[in-house]
Amino acid sequence: MFNLLNKNKKYYRTQQVTPPPQILYTIDKLKNDLKTPMTFYRAREHWVDNTNVINRLMHSMYLDTSLDIVDYIESIDDKFKWVCRHFKIISPYSEGEFHDKDFYINQELYDDYFIFSEKWKDIAPIQPIMTDYSNLGLDHPQHMLYTYSINYIDIKALCVQYYYWKKEQSYEDRISDIEVYISQYVFTNMIPYYLDLSIIKLAFGTSKIKYKNTHSIYVHNRTGEVSTIMKKFRKYAKNKGIFYTAFMNSIPLVTQNTGLDYVRSALPPMNTYNFLIYFMVYGYYIRSMSRVMGKISLTANSNELSDLNILLRYYRSTRSQALNMEMLNPLKDELYTFLLNAENKILKV
Repeated sequence: MFNLLNKNKKYYRTQQVTPPPQILYTIDKLKNDLKTPMTFYRAREHWVDNTNVINRLMHSMYLDTSLDIVDYIESIDDKFKWVCRHFKIISPYSEGEFHDKDFYINQELYDDYFIFSEKWKDIAPIQPIMTDYSNLGLDHPQHMLYTYSINYIDIKALCVQYYYWKKEQSYEDRISDIEVYISQYVFTNMIPYYLDLSIIKLAFGTSKIKYKNTHSIYVHNRTGEVSTIMKKFRKYAKNKGIFYTAFMNSIPLVTQNTGLDYVRSALPPMNTYNFLIYFMVYGYYIRSMSRVMGKISLTANSNELSDLNILLRYYRSTRSQALNMEMLNPLKDELYTFLLNAENKILKV
């Protein structure tokens, strides 16, 4: 239904856009830079607060890591519905709500949980899909400066990764071991995904938050470098009349090949209980791309305009749904106004 994110590549093969060589080189350097803080935070003894919602969620499940992995996963399944309801994780069992600055959507991010024994350190059971954080400072999520973050959470992956982490600990009586695990691996493994979101924001030119260094190690911040390159690329794309899809498909990232791949993977399944999240994520990227390209006629991007009109109809029919998302009301209103303008057959910015 939504053509922009259709996996049939005919929608962006009509335009071949080569990204600037500088950005490809810079992203490679960024990937190399990432190794230092990832290694540092995984080895460092640090922990999250007792009040952290992920910490409370895991403690409430009474995880017994002495079980074999099959019985352990079955025990997680037995508690899944209760956890979603109690901790307001958006799912068929709960409409969700903000936890401080974070909003969580239940999503199975991995197909096979039995292969974690080999690669558990690289699993990312929580993945941000939308946030106003926008710099490449390689911060740990506990120190990031943002006002909201919408995240996928794979509860089973979260618990299975903890199972293997626990097996590698050298002593059993560690104080607050779940708190340490969350900080060392769950939050640390979110860093590459925040980098991708920041790169996309810099490509759109919507980066607003100033960077504050919170590291106790030296980490090179490439925010200014990427911002300068993307500013030139935006100007080139606008002058050439490049389609949204071609522009997004030319942005290289850390966890995905391109920005278009990231947006596709970020969208939650379309259904009644998470429509508003779907609207926010999809609408945000469409709105941001329209700012990059400027005024585009119906004939230039008919697929995108069709998507916008579909979104508008869905939003009108479900606008009264009560989700606790007051922080995002300004963005919702902005998107709604934008979609109304799209009805005039011209994308106005």
